[in-house]
Amino acid sequence: MLREKSPGLTKSELLLLLLDVDRQHVISGRTRLAKLLFLVQKEVLETGQLGAEKEGFQFRADRYGSVSDEIFDEVEFLFDEGVITRSEENENATFQITDLGSRFVEEKILPKSNTTGIEEVRRLRARFGSMPLNQLLQFVYAKYPEYAMKSVLY
Repeated sequence: MLREKSPGLTKSELLLLLLDVDRQHVISGRTRLAKLLFLVQKEVLETGQLGAEKEGFQFRADRYGSVSDEIFDEVEFLFDEGVITRSEENENATFQITDLGSRFVEEKILPKSNTTGIEEVRRLRARFGSMPLNQLLQFVYAKYPEYAMKSVLY
């Protein structure tokens, strides 16, 4: 099944945790997923709130702000493993964790993660998960201007 490594969270595990903290709701849009992962990595993972930092996504400044080519490789891997669903309708992708994915989070990710960090991921997802995309982009660009330097939207 999933690649298991300890301590710290892998990229796949970080993505699963983000989807699991509000499993009743999908994340709508590839851009929203990427920005939520960026915020979770910058504000939770890199600050040590989830425990030991592992590998994280490699983000860089691009035409649409912070971007990582690795995100959708992980999405494909997790989809193939049956731990997330993804669908694309009218050019809008949605992402959601499956029951199998939630069990994996409960059994493998939560035990090695700090409760404070999990709550912070939940808070970020609640705050930004349904925020209008333009507001989310404005927040990310304002807080992390070094990733907005090449953006066509900035």
